Amino acid sequence: MLRDIVKGIRARVPSNFVLGVKMNAADYVEGGVTEAQALGQLQAIAEWGGVDFIEISGGDYENPGT
Repeated sequence: MLRDIVKGIRARVPSNFVLGVKMNAADYVEGGVTEAQALGQLQAIAEWGGVDFIEISGGDYENPGT
């Protein structure tokens, strides 16, 4: 779905439009995405092309270290 969204945006904006994706480093689900799985997802997004940057966020207001 994300790839389709990126393609759709790229089809409608000028070539110099900067497009980024923000991903959370923690999914807050017990037994959720592992670090290796998250890295694989990031690598796949980078390989698609069309995305100028990927921002990785983590933690939350109450527990910024997570």
